[in-house]
Amino acid sequence: MLDPDARTISGAVLVRLTNDTRAPLDEVALVLYPNRFRGPEPGIDDLTRPFVYLREELVPGGMTIERVELRRGDAPSAPLVDVREQAIAGWPGTLVRAQMPVALAPGATATIAASFRTVLPERYGVFGVTDDTLLALRGWYPLLAARDAEGAWLAAPDIGPATVDGVVHASGGRTIVVGTTVATPSQGAPLDIALAGAPASPGGPAILASPRYVRHDRAIDGTSIVLLELPSRHAHMFAPGRPPHATVVLDALEQIVRARPASVPLPPTLVVVEAPLRLELTAPSAPGLVVVSDRVLRVDPLLRTFHEGGLAAAVYAKASRRRSPTAISRRRGRIIGRSTIGSASSVSSRSSTASSRRRRFRSRTRSFPSRVMRTSCATDWRRSRATGRRAARS
Repeated sequence: MLDPDARTISGAVLVRLTNDTRAPLDEVALVLYPNRFRGPEPGIDDLTRPFVYLREELVPGGMTIERVELRRGDAPSAPLVDVREQAIAGWPGTLVRAQMPVALAPGATATIAASFRTVLPERYGVFGVTDDTLLALRGWYPLLAARDAEGAWLAAPDIGPATVDGVVHASGGRTIVVGTTVATPSQGAPLDIALAGAPASPGGPAILASPRYVRHDRAIDGTSIVLLELPSRHAHMFAPGRPPHATVVLDALEQIVRARPASVPLPPTLVVVEAPLRLELTAPSAPGLVVVSDRVLRVDPLLRTFHEGGLAAAVYAKASRRRSPTAISRRRGRIIGRSTIGSASSVSSRSSTASSRRRRFRSRTRSFPSRVMRTSCATDWRRSRATGRRAARS
C-alpha cells in the first residue's frame, strides 16, 4: 500500500528462491536499503545540506520487517529463526540474516515471505519525500542480499535476471509511476497498478508519485516518448519568446533519439520523469525509465548543451541496458551464504563488472553527436568572450 501523505509503503513480498549449489542452504539474508536513512548521512556539510534536506533538518526514514517465514509446497509455513540485524558498509541495520527452520536442499525451491513497512525520509534525491512528491527508485521492499568478488555484502545488490508479479495499491489524486507504468486516477478514486511478469531492475521497480505531474506525449522514430513534467513552484526569468519548458525538453529528446548510434535500440515506450534531485542532473533508474532533475534545461541557452549531454547519456544508458536475461546470466554469479545469485556494484565497493560497463559506455559516447556531448558550456563561454574582444577591438 502506497501512502504518500504518511510517507509509507507497506505490504508483503514473496521471493522465490532456488538453491543452485551442491550444498544445503540454511540461511537467508535480506537488504533493508531504507535503514541507511535512519540517522545523519556522512559527507553532508553546510554547503550541501540545503540540497539534501528540505528544511536543512533530518527527518529520518527506515524499514521494519514484521514477519519472515519459509513456504515450501504444501507444507505449512514456518517462521525463520535467529533473526538479527547487521551493518553493510558502515550502515547499521541494513542487513537482516535469519536461519531457515529446515535447510533447502540442492536444486530445491522455496518461497521467502516477509511483511514490511517502509517510511521514506524527507529529503531530495532518489529516495525520499519532498512536500507533495514521492521518490523510491530502488529498495523500497526487502531485497535478497548478495556479495561482491571479495565476499563483502553489497549495499545495492543485483540478483540478476528476475521478473516481478504483484499489485501496488494507492490512493487517488496523484499521477503514479511504477516501473514504466504511468497511471493518473480520478480525484479520490483508489488505484491498483498491476505488475505481471515485468522485468525487475536491480533494486526493484521504481515508484514516483505527485499530484503536480503534467503528462506530454510525442512519437519519435517508432518510440512513444512520455514526459511527466513537474512544474516549477517558482518563476524563472528567460528571454522573451522562449517556448514552454515541456517543448524544450521534448525537442531535446527528439534530437537525442534521432542522433543516437545505430547500435543503440530504443524501447517501444520511453518514460521520462522529472523529480527533485538537486545534487544530480539524472538518477539511476531502469530500462525504459529515465529520471531527470526538475531543473533540467531550465537554464540559460548558454548552459543548455551541458544539460543535453546529461540527458543524452541517461537516455542512451537506459536503451543499451535492454539485454536478454541469457546474456546477463552469463556475466553474473556470486555467493550468498551457500546459494548462487547475481551481483552488482555497490555504493561502497566497485566491482570489475561495473568498471567494464563504464569502459563500454565511454567508448559508445565517442560516437555521440558533437552538439549533444562534446560542446561544453565552458567552451561556449570562452568562444563568446573571444568574439566580444574581437568586436571591441574592431
